This record gives sequence, structure tokens and C-alpha cells, in this order.
Amino acid sequence: MYNMINNLKKIMAARKISSLALAEKIGITTAAMSRIMTGKSNPSLENTIKIAKELGVSVSYLIGEAPSPSENTLSITCPHCGEQISLSIEE
Repeated sequence: MYNMINNLKKIMAARKISSLALAEKIGITTAAMSRIMTGKSNPSLENTIKIAKELGVSVSYLIGEAPSPSENTLSITCPHCGEQISLSIEE
């Protein structure tokens, strides 16, 4: 759970999304989101999937089971099929 909370906070900061906005987008209360963010409760599998999709990361990365994506790679979720798409960013 600790990895998930840290990853969640990092991703939210990088995407400039607040816990209030994320809670609204995935359909949970702000109180429920607060409990998740502080580690007082675990999100359901359904909500974990919703969080990952909304943030454009895999569930594996969100929960700390997959390595951090490269800084030169952007991972997004296809809005049509739900598949993860990795894009290389060239400078």
C-alpha cells in the first residue's frame, strides 16, 4: 500500500490533479479519497483500475509492481479500448 500511495501522489503532482478532482472523476467521495491518500483504507480493485485509467498508468505501476516509466516515455490509456500506449518523447 505504501508504494501505491507514493506513486499516486507522484503521478497526481506530475499531472497537476488534486485529490478532489480525481475523486470526482472516478466517482468516489472526497472522504474516501482522503482515506486512500493517507493509507487509512485500500481502494477496491474497481477503484484502483479507475484511478490508474484516469491517471494514464498501468495498475501494476500504480501499486508498485512495475518499474517507473522512463522520463522520456509517456504512457497513456486509449479511451476506446483501454489499452496502455507508450510514446517515446524525443527532444
